[in-house]
Amino acid sequence: IVVEVPQVTMLSASLCNFAGMVSHLTAQELVQWVGYTFSVVDQAADFFGVHRVRVAGDTYLAIAGLPGMASDPASDNHCFRVLQFAAVITQLFCGRYDHPDAGMILQAIASQSAVNQKKAHKHKPKTHGGARPSDRQSVASSSYSSNSGSTAAMRKTGGKFTFRIGVAAGPVTAGVLQGKCPTFDVWGRTMHLVSRLEETSRPGLIQLSEGVFQAVVGLPECPFLFDKPRPMVVREIGTLTVYFLKSTEQNPPKPLLLALSLEPNLGDYVFDLTEALGGGKGGPAHGPPPP
Repeated sequence: IVVEVPQVTMLSASLCNFAGMVSHLTAQELVQWVGYTFSVVDQAADFFGVHRVRVAGDTYLAIAGLPGMASDPASDNHCFRVLQFAAVITQLFCGRYDHPDAGMILQAIASQSAVNQKKAHKHKPKTHGGARPSDRQSVASSSYSSNSGSTAAMRKTGGKFTFRIGVAAGPVTAGVLQGKCPTFDVWGRTMHLVSRLEETSRPGLIQLSEGVFQAVVGLPECPFLFDKPRPMVVREIGTLTVYFLKSTEQNPPKPLLLALSLEPNLGDYVFDLTEALGGGKGGPAHGPPPP
């Protein structure tokens, strides 16, 4: 079963510092954490009409624009829907919202992390001249874990709920691989591009292709502002123009927050480009023309 689709929008979202966090979690804690996180992302994807292709380790791959996914394909702007989806999941895990369903899981992880760090510090040999830098770092991490609750503690001890996201639009080949476990998958230039955009993005930021930018920036309802265009060399494709999302006026929709039992938090959300991109002030904002 194979179909050539001339235009879709793809998203690749990777959990930052995943390898570092895995080393501090038991197998059960790891499955609980990843399971909860991606279940929330799944609900947000359903809300915006985005289809999950697969989860591979710490990376969530999704697509919109496949045949039959939109009620009115002629007027569907799947680039806009995927970018809304990307901005929402970034906000949901940036510390603006409490996650009550994950509270017990996260608190258990935080408590266990604090206990392990205190034990390790207690049994380290003393050295002349005070604690070593690694010891001071361990003490600091322990205090964060023991004094902070749920999501905030996890964010401070490693950015556990920070995504690095890429969004790209273009043609794909989609199909079902037959065999013992039939699997839906996608291939092609756009798949390669979205992976590269995610890999070269920054924690907490969304990097998008020129095609996505052009499909969204002129919309009257566009709530996004974009940073200056940047060149990027992509292997087997060439030099492309890419953008970072700078801010959004759109908060996660209230029906979605109610379904997730999260408290609304009003106000524009600004992506921290200054810190993430190395201390620069970025470029001028690019957005829809004023009314």
